[in-house]
Amino acid sequence: QEPEHPVRKCCGLFSTTLPFDPDTKGIIIFDIIGIIVLLHDVVLTPFEYAFDIPVKGALAAFSFTALLYWTMDFASKWITGFYRNGELIMERRQIYRNYLMTWFLPDIIVMISDYLVLFLEIAGEENGPGFSRSYNFVRIIKACR
Repeated sequence: QEPEHPVRKCCGLFSTTLPFDPDTKGIIIFDIIGIIVLLHDVVLTPFEYAFDIPVKGALAAFSFTALLYWTMDFASKWITGFYRNGELIMERRQIYRNYLMTWFLPDIIVMISDYLVLFLEIAGEENGPGFSRSYNFVRIIKACR
């Protein structure tokens, strides 16, 4: 059995050891925030692309915050236990294997597409309108997620 590794306790929200128990307050709050971010991605993102709404100001800030959230979510999946048939699984190898076999591929594709869109938006501003062809292709991939 693996030894438990201590982590700083943060306001009583997280367990004091890794991997995290998925039922702790911090993980539950993080997942609730994820629902809000997911609503943004599902509702606003298609409108941004369909009507070519410029992502500026508050919309840009929220989009960047969403990207940071999905990056943290990706990292958290490697250190959070899960349930299998009602049984809590906290063994690291099983956590890694479960994530690799379930949500790893969709998560990594979405994260890469998000970062590509971010970098292409930055590069598009520097390179002018001729750069939009590859940028639009990546936007379509992101919208399909």
